[in-house]
Amino acid sequence: MTAQIKDTADVVIVGSGAAGLMAALTLAPRRVLVLSEKAPGGVCASQWSQGGIAAAVGAEDSTESHVADTLKAAAGTADAAVVRALVEAAPKYIEILARYGVQFEKDETGAYKLSREA
Repeated sequence: MTAQIKDTADVVIVGSGAAGLMAALTLAPRRVLVLSEKAPGGVCASQWSQGGIAAAVGAEDSTESHVADTLKAAAGTADAAVVRALVEAAPKYIEILARYGVQFEKDETGAYKLSREA
């Protein structure tokens, strides 16, 4: 780390998408510097996503169905153990994001509004 950055931040995160910003939030109160390349249209890659988070949070939802769907969509490019670990952790992170103030859509009963991607 150069002296200027070292004097400014304890941690440097490269990327200002959802993962980089979540890392920055969880590292507080450390001094965090987030570096971001200006993407076409001034948005990060996360803003190009289809707008959903794959997490088994519904009454009729299951980890197994999310794992199967993710592996199918990955068409052989995903590590099944990594996919399973991420899918199993996803509901916990939905709750963390909600505590940080992310306003997920909910129905009249307070349950998350769910939909299928694409």
